[in-house]
Amino acid sequence: MYCSKCGAENPEEARYCRNCSNPFIKDEVKKKQNKTWIYLIITLILLSLVALLIFNNSNNKRKQESDNKLRVENELRIKNLQDSIELVQKEVSKQNAIHDSLQLVQKPKMNSEPQKHEKLNAPEKKTQNTGYFTDERDGKKYKWVKIGDQVWMAENLAFKPKKGNYWAYNNDQNNVDLYGYLYSWKTANEIAPIGWHLPDDEEWSILNGIFNDDEYETFLAVKDNGTSGLNLLQGGCYYDGKFRDIGKKGWFWSSTGSEYDVTANAFLINPSENYASYGSIKDLDYGFSVRLIKN
Repeated sequence: MYCSKCGAENPEEARYCRNCSNPFIKDEVKKKQNKTWIYLIITLILLSLVALLIFNNSNNKRKQESDNKLRVENELRIKNLQDSIELVQKEVSKQNAIHDSLQLVQKPKMNSEPQKHEKLNAPEKKTQNTGYFTDERDGKKYKWVKIGDQVWMAENLAFKPKKGNYWAYNNDQNNVDLYGYLYSWKTANEIAPIGWHLPDDEEWSILNGIFNDDEYETFLAVKDNGTSGLNLLQGGCYYDGKFRDIGKKGWFWSSTGSEYDVTANAFLINPSENYASYGSIKDLDYGFSVRLIKN
């Protein structure tokens, strides 16, 4: 170690200079200060490294939380999409069920063998026993026709009741003049004038039996301008808040049914497929046409 005053060389452990007796206290302090700075720098470096690690860990945690949040949001979107698909599927199933019920439980025979129908001889139109009946409640006149031992109204009922569920097709009163009203099953059972009633299963069956219980022969007889004079019109129907099939199909209530089972029977005429059929309906709130038969 060299003296800062005279430049003489001294041992490292000397406290005073051997040449000029200069004390080495300041040098020692300076060394200690230098060591202190070194320790301080090292400490700062270590603290910086620790802070960097903490910052990285914090960023990783936030990134993980963000990823988890994004994953949860995606799962929620997928669930909502699946729920929407299920709702659409249920609605499609509901519409299909309604459509199937309107086609009647007794599945109609399709006209897949036209040659068979060509061979059928449609009943010749004979002189019919007909007349007119006036409904005293509103003064409306209806034509009637006798078929076998039955006397049927040859027009759709167009009586407007004071209570119950009934509809003019498309809410247009002009349609009532030709097709009458569409009635719910319960209302249809309550609106016949004195001397008439809504036909039951047996009475519809007797009508069908007159034409050999053949759907094609029955169709030829009971359709509009058919051989029997019954003239069943295609007044369409009302269900699920919509009017459907006017001029294409006609449904006519039977009095046979049950409010408990929410099931009733009806007669369907379908000119587009050349058949008339009878079967069950699974909703009493549908709006169908009404034909009455005499007591």
